[in-house]
Amino acid sequence: MSTRPSVGTRHFEAHCADRIAMVGSTIGTSEYQVGVPRWRLRGLFQESKMSTARRARQRKNRIGLGARVVRLTEKGTVMSNPQHAILTNLTKYQWYTHFSRSEGADLGAIKQALRDVRAAGVQTGVTTPVNVCLLFGPTLLADLTDDIPNDFEPYPGYESADGKVAKATQEELLLWVHSDEKDLCWETQYAFRTAVAGHMTVARETPTFIYRNSLDLTGFIDGTGNPEPDDQYDRAIVPEGQPGAGGSFCIAQRWVHDLDYFNGLSLQDQENTFGRTKADSTKLAVQVPTSHLKHVELREGTTADDATPKRGEMVRRSTPYAFHDGTIGLYFMGFCREQAPMRERMEAIYGHNGHERDALTDYSTPASGSFYFAPSAETLDAALS
Repeated sequence: MSTRPSVGTRHFEAHCADRIAMVGSTIGTSEYQVGVPRWRLRGLFQESKMSTARRARQRKNRIGLGARVVRLTEKGTVMSNPQHAILTNLTKYQWYTHFSRSEGADLGAIKQALRDVRAAGVQTGVTTPVNVCLLFGPTLLADLTDDIPNDFEPYPGYESADGKVAKATQEELLLWVHSDEKDLCWETQYAFRTAVAGHMTVARETPTFIYRNSLDLTGFIDGTGNPEPDDQYDRAIVPEGQPGAGGSFCIAQRWVHDLDYFNGLSLQDQENTFGRTKADSTKLAVQVPTSHLKHVELREGTTADDATPKRGEMVRRSTPYAFHDGTIGLYFMGFCREQAPMRERMEAIYGHNGHERDALTDYSTPASGSFYFAPSAETLDAALS
């Protein structure tokens, strides 16, 4: 079968090539698109044929043009770029591998492996994009660069008064790979772990996938609370002029679901658990004190109060997983320009600071938890040179 684009696709690509050279303006910046790949233009053409509702949902949950952007401040200086994998389209398959250094590790060997893995997907015969993000714990980041963000702390773990626990499993490195081809995710992480053998030890790994139309395995739509696509850079990326500019704080957790328990709840109790309807993820007008939204939708004033502006928003990149032994759940990733809102959410979920414990913890438990920082592409260039 020919892989040559259709006439309609070619015409659309030509149209995009003309129109997309200058993406547009946002407050305080001008954005110019650099090197939009043909596969993404074809994706835009296919996206243009979707229903309006489906297109809006997918763009909100999985955004991006798949190319590095040059952003200029009001003074004309070039802004730092986040790592491409964070805000680009979230593709079908993901692979998360956590590492820490072994005794006697050679930092030079680790840096060489990090340089190599950033180039994943350039091999001859690989036509599907491979998106790689490198996220560092506080100790390894400090050994690689002086560009350390403010208020970067290790994950402390959390416990409720009645004994519910969010385990702390802080590691030094998270390699996150996502692609529409699962074999390329596996190949990328395997090549890296082979290259760092004897220098870094694999603590754990989790392959995940997008389920239906971005559903959690509970059947609820995941990522509805994400900021609008045009706002995600501002919410997730450390602003220019601050330490770590262009980078992003991350919380990474593997939640284990007890679906038998959850599926035994009435629809009303399920919806009250999340604070949204199951059919279309509409926010409930009345939030019970134990709803998930009551704990994580931070507002100026009362949490989850629509009358006040949001604050400390995160960009979520979460996907389900299913292990061969029957263990299932959600691999939660959230990106934010600050770490403090992530800590605030976790404290609220576990009933600290005057909150009731989140009902979500009745059926799901984090088997792991780490805080990481994903430096900008430019900081990585310098740190690994």
